[in-house]
Amino acid sequence: MRKKQEEVRKTYNDFDWVQMFHEGTKSKLTAPVLTLFLDKHRLRHGKMKNVEKVNTINTCLANSEYHKVHQGVRRDEDNEISDMKTVNLMVMSQMISI
Repeated sequence: MRKKQEEVRKTYNDFDWVQMFHEGTKSKLTAPVLTLFLDKHRLRHGKMKNVEKVNTINTCLANSEYHKVHQGVRRDEDNEISDMKTVNLMVMSQMISI
């Protein structure tokens, strides 16, 4: 009972949603806590069972994590291209000075 009272006082920012996603612990949360996430991300459409709430949150977080990884890969590719251009310029400048 005390745990539920503490959960009711918490806000969206009091939870590490990404960590819970990776650990798979969202299903242990109460309906009001799950609703915090759904409301923050405007994902609620009428009444939902807890299982539906958890699945919706998982989908949202999985999508977010995918985009973080994908953007990181693109940045790495951009950095590699930039590094290659720098190396090419260095080689060319050395060739010119010879």
